[in-house]
Amino acid sequence: MKRCPYCGELLLDWVEVCPICGNRLTDDYIGEIKFTVSKKVSVNVDHIDIIPSGLYRQLPFIIDIKLRNKTHYEVKVKVYAEIEDVTERYEEKIKLEMFGEKELNIRPPLRKGIFSQLNKEKECQLKYGIDVENGEKWVKSVEVLVLPYRDMPWAIGEKYIAAWVTPREKLIENLLRDAAEEIERIADIEGAISGYQNGIEYAVLQLWGIYNALKNYDIRYISTPLSVFEEYQRIRLPKEVIEEESGNCIELAVTFASAVEAANMYAAIILFENHAIAGAILPATDEENDLPEIIKENLIYIEGYSIIPIETTLIPSDDFFVAVEKGKEEIETREVKNIIFIPEARDEGIQPMDVWLE
Repeated sequence: MKRCPYCGELLLDWVEVCPICGNRLTDDYIGEIKFTVSKKVSVNVDHIDIIPSGLYRQLPFIIDIKLRNKTHYEVKVKVYAEIEDVTERYEEKIKLEMFGEKELNIRPPLRKGIFSQLNKEKECQLKYGIDVENGEKWVKSVEVLVLPYRDMPWAIGEKYIAAWVTPREKLIENLLRDAAEEIERIADIEGAISGYQNGIEYAVLQLWGIYNALKNYDIRYISTPLSVFEEYQRIRLPKEVIEEESGNCIELAVTFASAVEAANMYAAIILFENHAIAGAILPATDEENDLPEIIKENLIYIEGYSIIPIETTLIPSDDFFVAVEKGKEEIETREVKNIIFIPEARDEGIQPMDVWLE
């Protein structure tokens, strides 16, 4: 005979799954933590170990709690959770119907001003517990790592890089005004930022203007490699790239993509193993025949999209069309790990970080 380490039930030696609390008893089991809070309620718990503060409000949950009423009558419980020194306390009272279940995706509210306080990663205690109406209490604390808002944890999903694409930023708006002036200089016409309204040939002209405007900012390229295999990587927002006049490959890519999105066009981030470039998506149209030959030669077609690849690390040193040719070359000679289509990321709920960042 043996006892279940989760609920204490006495079991036969050959039993692999406890019939009372549902926990698998074999040594190789890795999964949700299951507990029996009392004879009335059992709970399954899952939580995130590494918490990116910059993506906090976009994550589905910090801690997921599933409750199950094991009785034939209603049970009242109170659930609470908080990250010590980072969030306020979350608390909710719940009525569980007989044999009923309830799942809570919990994200305790962040404390005011927390972003300015988190200058480096911080080890914190995630505390959570359940009070049952008969007075029984169950409390647990686990260690989690909270990251500063600039830190991108690639493991949670490369699509979250879309949060660094921030089209509403004031400096990006200024960049578009400068891009309109560049359009006037390039084409000797009245410059305007109009997205796709004036056709894709003019859309390309806007991309050229954005590129030249960034070049005029004297932004230096800093060669620090991107690695989507690292646990997390510090990435500055476009505002900081422009203010500090420097950026690595992923920082320059999200800065250019921010301006593309702000111009009411569709952007993409193209990821390689140790590198990233920007992409601008063109709508499918017969007007492609009117594009400059150098653009037509360097378009790429992926998943139904026509994309102009732009090697944004060349902004300080080369002109727009050289950057486009180099972008196509990168795609042809290196393995593309992923392409993040910003419109698709927005549809999935991944919003620009500056929408709510303090």
